[in-house]
Amino acid sequence: FGQASYGYAHPGQAATNYQDAFGNQVGSYAYINPEGEEIRVSYTADANGFRVVSNALPEGPVADLALPVPVQDTPEVIAARQAHLAAVAAAESGVVPVSTLQPVQDTAEVAQAKKEHAEAVEKARAMASDAGSRKKRSFARFHYAPSMTYSTYAHSISPYTVAVAPVPAPVPVREATLTKTVLNPNHAVAYRVD
Repeated sequence: FGQASYGYAHPGQAATNYQDAFGNQVGSYAYINPEGEEIRVSYTADANGFRVVSNALPEGPVADLALPVPVQDTPEVIAARQAHLAAVAAAESGVVPVSTLQPVQDTAEVAQAKKEHAEAVEKARAMASDAGSRKKRSFARFHYAPSMTYSTYAHSISPYTVAVAPVPAPVPVREATLTKTVLNPNHAVAYRVD
């Protein structure tokens, strides 16, 4: 199942390694270096990466440098920060400084378009108010009348309107059959509903 274990030992050197079914490895080795020192290394390789513990790992240099001095703000930065904080305070208090700029003047085309739009809105409002009152009178006049005849055409109005929802066709119901198929004894099973 993917597990493995191996190792060896000779005078002056040795190694062992174990691999589990998931591919994780744990091992160690040791040897005598040319200076006559025994070097021992233990390692782990798994989902968290490759990690090593040894008595011969190099050590990084020690940094004994002084911390850098913070950057000093220039007068322009100080003035900009104060202006920004004043604007934020004004916005939070609800009092926003008024601009002294002149308002934008509409061009002739924009003024004409605004005028036409206002006239169209007024016309639509007038039509809506006329149509609304006429609908109410028409509804009140013809609601109870069983039929009305005009000189140009005859129109019949029913006092009641009934909406009938369509009835769905009945769905045939039958007994279901569950079929179980053993593909591999004690391992894989397939199911089918007929």
